[in-house]
Amino acid sequence: MLGLVRKRAVAQRMLLAAALAVLLPALVLGTLIRLHGTTAERDGVRKALSSLPDGARSVTAVYSIGSRFPANPGTRIAFLDDVDQHLRDAFAGVETAILHESASGPYGVTGTKPAYSVYFMSATDTPQHAELVAGSWPAALSDDARPGTQNAAGTGFEAVIPEVAATANHWKVGDRIDIAARMDGVKEQVKVVGVYRPGDKSAAFWQAESYHGAGKGQEDQPTFGPLLVDPTVTAGSKLEIRQESMIAAPDFRTVETAAAAGLQDRLA
Repeated sequence: MLGLVRKRAVAQRMLLAAALAVLLPALVLGTLIRLHGTTAERDGVRKALSSLPDGARSVTAVYSIGSRFPANPGTRIAFLDDVDQHLRDAFAGVETAILHESASGPYGVTGTKPAYSVYFMSATDTPQHAELVAGSWPAALSDDARPGTQNAAGTGFEAVIPEVAATANHWKVGDRIDIAARMDGVKEQVKVVGVYRPGDKSAAFWQAESYHGAGKGQEDQPTFGPLLVDPTVTAGSKLEIRQESMIAAPDFRTVETAAAAGLQDRLA
């Protein structure tokens, strides 16, 4: 337990250090706010901050692991809440959208030759970043859902699949896909309820995703994804979670002079 607490503390410091490093381009411009006094000049700096590319205006904190995230989902939730609060404190005084993405490890599709895999992801505001071209968005996982075992699949869950995966594998709405975790062989079954096309791939939502919206990785053993699921599917122990991402996107059009100065003091 002590080792886990220490890892969490180190991870939090690493996440925050990475967040601060990404902000440097904005902070260089932010120093100008202290040097100008007129409304016109302040508005000019605010406009300059707002016109920065997404990569310079957003902070992405990523926690990647090579095994199942802490087995107790409560530990993971507490960790994410801590990161969320740190990001909100860092951008106090600026309207900031916080996006959370949870990605699973790879799951092999049963009975395929050559073998290939899929992976799952849940995120806040998914419909704003993906276009549904068929079907509907996935439903929440029921409270009494059972996780799978190495011998049998658990309670089925719903997912929408990338258009690339649907085309390559001839999958359609209503299909059921049998899968097994590459890590430990735990079986699950997923029902395809929709097909999606990614939105703006340059947006932070897709830049934080492993394949940047391409729908398929470049591994020797092909992996399609993400198959998008409801956050309730990744919140508990149903899936093996590989990566957690928190993305803070501050809207510098809302920043006031005093708040910008305080922002610089906190992050410099």
